[in-house]
Amino acid sequence: MRRILLTIGISVLLIVGFTACGSDEKSEDAPVIGTCTITVEEFCEEKEMDLHEGDTVYDILQATGAEIVDSDTGTGKAIESINGLENGSRGDMSGWMYTVNGKSPMDYSDKFEVSDGDSIVWEFAEDM
Repeated sequence: MRRILLTIGISVLLIVGFTACGSDEKSEDAPVIGTCTITVEEFCEEKEMDLHEGDTVYDILQATGAEIVDSDTGTGKAIESINGLENGSRGDMSGWMYTVNGKSPMDYSDKFEVSDGDSIVWEFAEDM
């Protein structure tokens, strides 16, 4: 029994260690290069966020603490739901879309880098 528990304990430590090593999250120690604002419909009003070099719209969305479900399209991450509000849940063509400074970029949110002073808005469109 003791050997089984030891094996399980070591396995958990290895999994946690490899997961942390493989993480692509930015270091909390990365210098702040500016700020941006983000609004997520039905989740948070305009909120000022610290901006680190290389941050994308997706990174800033994650930093809000929103629960995000995405899918990898091969060219970027498609947002499937934010805080349980899923694409298609309010009509076949409903879903999440974002704007930066009032414009709709043609990039996935994990590919669009944010600049100092940018304003990001995530809206759930009823009819895209």
